Amino acid sequence: MRRLPLILSLIALALAGCDDPLGPQPWNETPIEVQLWSIDRTEHIGLPSAFDFFNRQRVAVEDPRSALGWDVVVSDVEGGLAFVPAGAFPDIGTDVGIAVITGVSFDDLLEAPRDANAYITDRAVPLVEGGVYVVRTRRAACATFGFSTFTPRYGKVTVTEIDLEEGSVVFKVVVNPNCNDRSFVSPEDD
Repeated sequence: MRRLPLILSLIALALAGCDDPLGPQPWNETPIEVQLWSIDRTEHIGLPSAFDFFNRQRVAVEDPRSALGWDVVVSDVEGGLAFVPAGAFPDIGTDVGIAVITGVSFDDLLEAPRDANAYITDRAVPLVEGGVYVVRTRRAACATFGFSTFTPRYGKVTVTEIDLEEGSVVFKVVVNPNCNDRSFVSPEDD
């Protein structure tokens, strides 16, 4: 019986999860700008060619099959550049998906598609300047109320610049920091 207050305190702490490094991060609706270089060009070895949407960081990848911790890589395709989801490469088991959004601007896109069929998981998605896309990240550890689950996050992207000669792309991205939450509206704005 004497341990009951201690046990209840530990349960309350776990449920709060405030300082959990795997827990949700604060919302920031200000897009970050990202530049990536094509993985297919030898002159870009050592430069970031992939993006980890889960952690919102660029990743230098020389061989997609030998690197982990990224969701999409920029690659040359006929006539342009493309995002290639990690699962499009042999031996990488992931359900990263890219949805092409039409008829809605980046700023007006309020939610990621719910239909799993809207996400391309197995091939390159050509990029166009001004194009709007949603990326469903790989499943990663995500703490909710002190319990860890493996779920994706969702990010919205708009391409602001494509330089075919240089083999680079610049895009803006906003990622919902909450696990498996499709909304692109901060809870404070609801």
